[in-house]
Amino acid sequence: MAFVPLVGRGTGLVVIDDRTKQAAALQLWEQAWLYCQESEFSGFRFRFDRNTITDWDEFDRHARAYFPPCSGACEADSRREHLLQAADFLAGAVTSKIRFGLGEKDPNRNVAVPRETSGTFGLAEGECEIGWCLFASLRPCIWSKVLNGS
Repeated sequence: MAFVPLVGRGTGLVVIDDRTKQAAALQLWEQAWLYCQESEFSGFRFRFDRNTITDWDEFDRHARAYFPPCSGACEADSRREHLLQAADFLAGAVTSKIRFGLGEKDPNRNVAVPRETSGTFGLAEGECEIGWCLFASLRPCIWSKVLNGS
């Protein structure tokens, strides 16, 4: 699970589950509930991409078992919903990092860096290793804490 700060002091959660999207959504629900409990937040809200939840009755039964309850859950189309587009990008980046770690994808493979985006993340125009490109482009939006010490 990873926490990513979003606009308006929101928090994104990443859950890795190799079963179904519905199973991952239920696990995400539990993680969000636990995060809210530990942070003493009064509730939370979910927005899922279409076809993530295949059985809304099962989802509702699962959700009612937790208190405080979710203040709402809805379905949206990521083609038109910017927060879901950000979540899709983050999910793709996390998937790539996992594939790097498992040796299924080469983090040293070069990707093209076009002139119009080269200065945005301190990347030079031309080519860059995909692992570094992901790090450089995600670094400004993923929370981290650097401890001062030797």
